[in-house]
Amino acid sequence: MKILHILKTTNGVEWAFKLICELKNLGHDVYVMLPDANNGKVERYEAVGVKTVILDAALPVRHFWKFFSMHRAFRKVVAEIAPDIIHTHFVTNTLFVRLTMRSSGPVRLFQIPGPLHLESRFFRYADILTATGNDFWAGSCKLSCNYLISSGVNKDRVFLNYYGGYGGEYCDRYEEPVGILHSELNIPAETPLIGMVSYIYPPKYYLGQKRGIKGHEDFADAMQKVLAERPDVQGVIIGDLYGNNTAYRNKVHQYVQDKCGNKVHFTGFRTDLFKVYRELSVAVHPSHSDYDDKMMGHSPVSRKNYMEYKANGKDKTMKLRELEKYM
Repeated sequence: MKILHILKTTNGVEWAFKLICELKNLGHDVYVMLPDANNGKVERYEAVGVKTVILDAALPVRHFWKFFSMHRAFRKVVAEIAPDIIHTHFVTNTLFVRLTMRSSGPVRLFQIPGPLHLESRFFRYADILTATGNDFWAGSCKLSCNYLISSGVNKDRVFLNYYGGYGGEYCDRYEEPVGILHSELNIPAETPLIGMVSYIYPPKYYLGQKRGIKGHEDFADAMQKVLAERPDVQGVIIGDLYGNNTAYRNKVHQYVQDKCGNKVHFTGFRTDLFKVYRELSVAVHPSHSDYDDKMMGHSPVSRKNYMEYKANGKDKTMKLRELEKYM
């Protein structure tokens, strides 16, 4: 089967990369469309035998006049590749593909990584009303599926498809802690660390959000309360800004400073997560809207204590269902 995946970014999206690798390992002919080749991440797809296409296929919301040239370029690529399935992972890619292809072309699957856009009535119906008979959905949690079905989508077009996690082989990659973070941050070895690992995402202001999607402000609020009772602990925030909104990153840093003083440390991005993750006594995942098995992938496989801020009743039982032979 020939499959065209479409991603809006080459940064992060480890879950999509692993899915694409698994499909390739199963013998499918896999293509991935990426918006740029500027950060060196394209090579990792090519290294596993996945063919890459550099083309921005996200709906140009702020530059809508670009839609028509993008429309022509995208239809040309689809005609050349002739995929059996177009597999999208992001709202702006999904809407662009639907508005470009309408009822023509192959089957399209929108695999929804989290229910964020479905929590907004406007964006939920933008998703539903742009779909044609060629469109199907794969929610990565029951909440996403329930939003669609309760809003009128035929349940036969909605699949529940949990992300498969990091694979059993990843468990052994987590190393026993040797105090890297404690030493780097000049923290006494006996001090318990409470941490979170996440990109810093600005709020979606157009959805009425006032705090970042990943809950950094909530982490700071919680740490302030913890420190009032346990001044012997310290906090660690691993990760950095997604995108270029440095003003929001500075705002988060100041908020954490105001709430927690020098008891919470930012490390930025790290390449040694497998070495330092078990150094955390507690891992916190305060995301406001995310599928928990993707969000908390590191904690279960690294056998860490973890705390979820907002569960939304999500179920962590893995289950795969079929969309033709692909699903």
